[in-house]
Amino acid sequence: MKHRTAVSLGIVSLGLVLGAAPAGAAPALRQIAEIAVDDGVIHEAFAFADGGARLAYVKTDSKGRTQLHVGAPGGGKMTTTDITSFTRDPERIVFLDGHWFVIANEGARRAAVVGPTGRLENELPAFGEGVVSNVRGRSFVTATDKGDTPAGHAYSIVAYRPNGAQLGSKLVTIGPDGTLAGSQGLVFVAFSGGYLQALVKKPGRYDAKADVRGGTEIAVLDILTGKTGPAKSLAHDQAFLGLASKRAEKPGLETFVRVDDDGAGLELVGPGEKVRPLTLPTKFSLYEARSLQQQPSAGQLYFSLTVDPLNPDQVAAHHKGARVLHLFEVGLGSAAATALGEVPLDDADNYAWAAAGNKLAVLKRTGQSGRNQIVIFAR
Repeated sequence: MKHRTAVSLGIVSLGLVLGAAPAGAAPALRQIAEIAVDDGVIHEAFAFADGGARLAYVKTDSKGRTQLHVGAPGGGKMTTTDITSFTRDPERIVFLDGHWFVIANEGARRAAVVGPTGRLENELPAFGEGVVSNVRGRSFVTATDKGDTPAGHAYSIVAYRPNGAQLGSKLVTIGPDGTLAGSQGLVFVAFSGGYLQALVKKPGRYDAKADVRGGTEIAVLDILTGKTGPAKSLAHDQAFLGLASKRAEKPGLETFVRVDDDGAGLELVGPGEKVRPLTLPTKFSLYEARSLQQQPSAGQLYFSLTVDPLNPDQVAAHHKGARVLHLFEVGLGSAAATALGEVPLDDADNYAWAAAGNKLAVLKRTGQSGRNQIVIFAR
């Protein structure tokens, strides 16, 4: 790792923030390291291990070699894996129990699994979307749209162990009326649980004595086993259908943040069967709603918003404000967001970030060199 001052990158700690920031928006951040190269490019795929003890990033050098580098965020010994034969342009990196899933999307999305020692242990075949699920322990799950079949629309769901070995798979086929093929009448509502579960509707219980069947019920289906959990009466739980509709927006995430239906604030979907308003330490109207980004990490959920330089407060003051990236952590129990820190941005700056534990890494493309650099902060 190459250490420089934050000012040379245009990324500064809170004491040097440009312009007026919303009160209470973010505490100070302490820069602990910078990753920069002079003979190649750092790709925008990077990630922390759970807890933030290690950071993985990918570099392609001037000789065309693409390598995965893994090490402590503050410097020290790095493990290097040559992944040139797999990809020269990684899309993202996912950490799972000591292993790194390097995902590439060059015509087809694939993943290479790098183990704790830096050895390339497995390569996964082409898939549509890949996420980490906690439903059957921790696994990497792929979901691939297989298109229309005579029986309905099909999706291939495959779960992998951390080392890339297959844990299980299922072809899920949804008929024209929503009925799941081979399920004895279950009607698909939405995927959940990182694609290893689905919310389904089912016929109510039959009361033999009264010779009547109860109203429609809703339950959670285990995709790999085909078993359903305890059912709820749909007639008395319409909120559950509202949850299902919102879960369908991000079926790979068990808990996530979304802009509410009125565009006036944020909502927290999950954990479990909950949709709640998410409390921010500042006014949501100060931010660009479309800038919302988020990342789960080992039971924590982080998200970011970008301050709109022409938000209503700035317009009322007849003054253009600073464009600033604000990072937050979600209190899953309280449905309240805590500000972690902020990073000033130029008007045209593109950025990416990763967070875990008390670490935050921000990647920006510098204007002078056009190269990516990663700055690592600690709270």
